[in-house]
Amino acid sequence: MGLVLVKEPYYNEAGYEILINTPDSLIPSALYSEKAFILSKGFVRTALTACPQGLQDVIQYLYLDKSGPRLLQRVVSDCQNLQKEVTTANVAHDNVMEDTGNGNEVDRQAVRKLSTGAMIMLKKDMDWLASFLGEHETKDADSNQGLTTT
Repeated sequence: MGLVLVKEPYYNEAGYEILINTPDSLIPSALYSEKAFILSKGFVRTALTACPQGLQDVIQYLYLDKSGPRLLQRVVSDCQNLQKEVTTANVAHDNVMEDTGNGNEVDRQAVRKLSTGAMIMLKKDMDWLASFLGEHETKDADSNQGLTTT
């Protein structure tokens, strides 16, 4: 089973596409997206602590290596920014593309205010990921330190 990475994954479930933008589906769709968002941060944590055998070099390159895209830094930064937006209630709801400054654009409507419960769960993962990142920024990012295989 996998999750298709689209703006509203709720409607990818079998038979749910006919519910797009109906009043009865807006809240379930938002909650489904919220859950997928939180679980994706848990995946990053799992990939870093219990890396599947044979993927250590890929995970190392993608998330930690200085020569790679440093996705862990981006995940932590994005979560911290989202937390600030939710805390200050400045989340944009218009369908506007915003330049993030690193050549990527973010659809601001895709990032909605999270519920209080989701923010608590996100903070737990975000704090752990930030701590893990901090520990590894001072170490040589080209080593496989911290990646455990399963």
